[in-house]
Amino acid sequence: MSSIKITLPDNSIREIDRALSVAQFAATIGPGLAKSAVGARLDGDPEIKDIRLVLDHDCRLQIITMQNAEANEVIRHSAAHDFRNRQNHPGGVSRYRQVVPRNPC
Repeated sequence: MSSIKITLPDNSIREIDRALSVAQFAATIGPGLAKSAVGARLDGDPEIKDIRLVLDHDCRLQIITMQNAEANEVIRHSAAHDFRNRQNHPGGVSRYRQVVPRNPC
């Protein structure tokens, strides 16, 4: 398999040997980025994707972190899912431990 080229916002290119999730890719750059990542934009698409999205082809990637203004939207949306889940299952453990897609289910 040939390498996968990931182009970052500063136009630098990182190559990976195998498909990785956005979270795993962020960890290859640094642990701080991995910890702060809450979502990603792929190929200029305005929709913010989940950090579990698998990078399996050449693409442009913007990792959304807690420092991005868009992070608030992602966190609010995830919190709304978590709150709804807890209302439906009082005393239960939340099923949502990751960022969920921006569009409502």
